[in-house]
Amino acid sequence: MNKKFISTTTAGVGLALALVCAAPGVANAAPPSDSFGHAASSAATQLPTPTVTQVTRGADDVSLTVRTAKSGTLVVRDSAGQVFLRTALSVGSPRTIAPAIGADATTLELTLAQGDVESEPLTLHIDSAADSKPAAPKASVLERQSKSVTIGANADRIGTYIVRDDAGRTIGSADVRTLGGTARVSAPVGAAGTTLSLSFVQRGIESDRTSVEVPAYSGSFVPLMVTSSTAFTIGHTATLSGTATPGARLAVRLDTAGFSKSVAVGADGNWHVATPVLRASQVRADVQQYADGDHDAVSVTLRATGLPTPIDPVQPVTPIGSGTGNGNGNEAGNGVAPSPVTDKPAAPRASVTDRPADGATIALSSDQPGTFVVYDAAHRVIGRTGSTPTTRTGVWVPVGPGEVTVTAELTDRNGVRSDPTTVVVPAFTGTVDAPVTVTSSPTFTDGAHKVVTGTSEPNARITVTLPGYGFSATTTASAEGKWSVTLPHLQASGLLGNTVTAVATTRQTTEFDLVRG
Repeated sequence: MNKKFISTTTAGVGLALALVCAAPGVANAAPPSDSFGHAASSAATQLPTPTVTQVTRGADDVSLTVRTAKSGTLVVRDSAGQVFLRTALSVGSPRTIAPAIGADATTLELTLAQGDVESEPLTLHIDSAADSKPAAPKASVLERQSKSVTIGANADRIGTYIVRDDAGRTIGSADVRTLGGTARVSAPVGAAGTTLSLSFVQRGIESDRTSVEVPAYSGSFVPLMVTSSTAFTIGHTATLSGTATPGARLAVRLDTAGFSKSVAVGADGNWHVATPVLRASQVRADVQQYADGDHDAVSVTLRATGLPTPIDPVQPVTPIGSGTGNGNGNEAGNGVAPSPVTDKPAAPRASVTDRPADGATIALSSDQPGTFVVYDAAHRVIGRTGSTPTTRTGVWVPVGPGEVTVTAELTDRNGVRSDPTTVVVPAFTGTVDAPVTVTSSPTFTDGAHKVVTGTSEPNARITVTLPGYGFSATTTASAEGKWSVTLPHLQASGLLGNTVTAVATTRQTTEFDLVRG
């Protein structure tokens, strides 16, 4: 039988196609056998040989896109002539198959069948998975933010880009589903310079890794912080305050009060915003910062501490000339004129009412309305709340477990500041809880459950939150301080900035990231 042999190689795949065509046989001659051991029929010349338009080698399979000029059944045989795949094939409808062939080089034969008649075979020589490794990607840094970096690479093939840190841990990934343009992969990093690596995975085969030098962050972005107390009194306003990038704009939103406001950060990096009257027992506050081409967000939960607590009422001043004086206009007849009225408000009354390990609640009161501001030893604002006359107001200040001294001032509605009141916060004398940690892998499988595990103070109440997925779950740590939470089916390239909070004697919070592995 005369044969014509055509060999081609698909770029980047390592595939040779051998097309074997038999000439019509001699009349009454026995049909010859091909190299795969099945008989060739003269009727086969009436069926077109299927064509393969795309080949992608996987770690243990190969993806083939097959077309035909006539409808029939696609038959795939291995190198021993054994049939291991039959599937329908229609004109004008290319079909993609992925036969499992293992990692070694092999040969496949494809024919089109109608009943007992098969076309001439198409023989495919498939290279091994090791010889089909994708080329290492070319990468560059597109964006450098204070807590992350965005790496760019060409979107010239279908697959997944993987970013790893200098310890080889996966910290970011991005899928390429459409060819063309630039693929963007974001990964969390600190402000210091570092070295990352980028690789490309196609059908389970990973390329060599390309080193990416990430420069140190050189912008002016300051991470957003909320330093004010999370406690408020029902029926009163509260004040949110903290630190951020000087001159930045903040977006503040409350989930139950229908409140949304844009706030400018001061030149000193401090910001504050007064809420409307709060009537719910719990209010979630979301604060977002946009500055220097960067952004971040913080969410806090405000919790009511109860109804207003009355303090001793202000004693009225007896007017001049009233009472049982001696007629010379002096108060109470004692010959002493009353003290002149001053424009400066009196220094606030202050005392420490709660002292956990990570901060303190300071009760403040005044005879005038305005705003209480608490400063640390470096005169940085660490707490702020509104003042209501005859009401004791608590403000939370974040301080360490040792003894510290802070000062509190009152700014009245005219912007006039009082003299400071010194407050000594005693050292914390209790037991500090063990920190909460995440011990499970940061990677997850798309569409599958993920179990997050970790450690904490024994019997602590654990809350796991995925803000980018709208998920939150609560559990209790064991007596050994171990905990686990099962996440829902995750379908994303990565979920960053997730949190775990443990509450026992103190409150501990840590962040963790999830990336598709």
